[in-house]
Amino acid sequence: MKGLAVTSPQRTPLAPELPAIAETFPGFETRIWYGLVAPANTPKPVVAKVHDVVSASLAKPDVKAKLAGLGLEPAPLAPEEFAAFIKQEIAKWTREIRDAGIEPQ
Repeated sequence: MKGLAVTSPQRTPLAPELPAIAETFPGFETRIWYGLVAPANTPKPVVAKVHDVVSASLAKPDVKAKLAGLGLEPAPLAPEEFAAFIKQEIAKWTREIRDAGIEPQ
C-alpha cells in the first residue's frame, strides 16, 4: 500500500515524504485525536495532576517511540486548551453535517 497524503494541516515527521492535502486544498484538515476527559465538577488540582502525569509520560522517549510506531504524534494540550479544542471540533463537525444535509437518524 502506498500513502498519497496526510490529512493533518501540515506534513508529519512520521512520513515527511507525504504531502498534506492542505498543500493542494488550503484549509483541508481532518484528524483523529484522543484525549482524556473528566466529569464537569472535577476539582482543578485533580485535573492538573492528571494532565501533568500524562504529559510527562508522553514525553518519555520509549512512549514517543511506541506511539510513533503506531503512527501517532502526541500533542498534549493544557486542560483549557483541550476544552477549547473540543468546542471547535463540535462547531466544525456540526457545520459539516449541516452543510452536507445529513439528517439525524
